Amino acid sequence: MKALTLSALLLLLFAFVIALVETANLAPALPVVSFVYAILILAFFVGIFGLSMSVIRCVVSRRFYIVFVMFMLLCMAPMISVHHIVPVQYRLLLTNDVTTDSAETPQFYNSLSSRRAISRQLQSFEIFRIQHRVTQHPYLGTTHFSSNCRRILRIIVSSLSYRGWPINFSAISDSSIEASASFFFANSSSDMTIRTIDTPRGGCNVDVRSSSRNDFTDWGHNILLIDRFISTLKQMCRRQNVV
Repeated sequence: MKALTLSALLLLLFAFVIALVETANLAPALPVVSFVYAILILAFFVGIFGLSMSVIRCVVSRRFYIVFVMFMLLCMAPMISVHHIVPVQYRLLLTNDVTTDSAETPQFYNSLSSRRAISRQLQSFEIFRIQHRVTQHPYLGTTHFSSNCRRILRIIVSSLSYRGWPINFSAISDSSIEASASFFFANSSSDMTIRTIDTPRGGCNVDVRSSSRNDFTDWGHNILLIDRFISTLKQMCRRQNVV
């Protein structure tokens, strides 16, 4: 009994630590994090299997083991907690595209149909579908740098590499870069395009657009992914004395 309770509490504590790491933006790409996430997935399915067995046992023998059920619920809690660290005001946004420039949004090199990864079977459920549109988030804005765009583009590539987001090299141009962005705990990716625009005074404006690879709500991930990228870009610029 004590061993079961202690292991469940340790697993739950472990999950909250991982959620804290992601929330604080401390570990963009670490192999150990993927291993931990695999453990959380395993614990979640163990909890589901255990609850199913307990229901069958209760129906067959009319016996209900409350301690076992509580332990299975504790096994499921870490995975659930990690997937709900996105603030609720972002999770409720019904938009797949989030951009820093709604007047002239950055354009993707690949078409919408080629970027979709969702199965056709799921697309048949019209109740889950939403209109695919570009909506500017009120807290997003164009980021300005005093350095020229050629230098900023190199730092953008470094920032994407730091975050562990694969770059679509076929989509690279003199003024834009595309990448696949995601959290380490996410089970789906979003496409992100970064556009640079030269300013009259020799500076550079950076606009970002994030789009989920489906027709569902993005659960607020896209706005957070853009925030993560901009924060990393500014951090990289400070390290290289770029303003």
